[in-house]
Amino acid sequence: MRYFLILLFCLSTCCVERKLTILSDPPGAMVWLDGQPIGKTPITVPFAFYGTREISLYYARYQAYTTMQEVPCPWYQYFPIDFVSEFLIPLEYTDNPQFHYTLKPQLPCDDLQKQALEARGQALQAKFIAGQSTKESSD
Repeated sequence: MRYFLILLFCLSTCCVERKLTILSDPPGAMVWLDGQPIGKTPITVPFAFYGTREISLYYARYQAYTTMQEVPCPWYQYFPIDFVSEFLIPLEYTDNPQFHYTLKPQLPCDDLQKQALEARGQALQAKFIAGQSTKESSD
């Protein structure tokens, strides 16, 4: 019984803690991880699985940035070593990959760009209205 309790204690004290840290320049950008908002940079969040993650950053007056980021798996998380590192070694490991992104400032529009954008918007609006009137006449 005593050996069972010692084994149980050893097995209950070991694990690998996985945290993902996202940094940005400028700090304070809103971060979305796999389509879910998680907070503002700098931010550290726990994660369960390695692999490719979609990371998006948004900040006022800066271009939005989205990337498919590979979160690498450390050597001690490959089979069969992962069984030993997760369950048999009574130590806690922390894996904390960090990713740093630099956001680009959004360039101001000049008058020509504004006019082109307004013309495009009006053309799309006219196309939408024409499609609506065609739809109503066919009903």
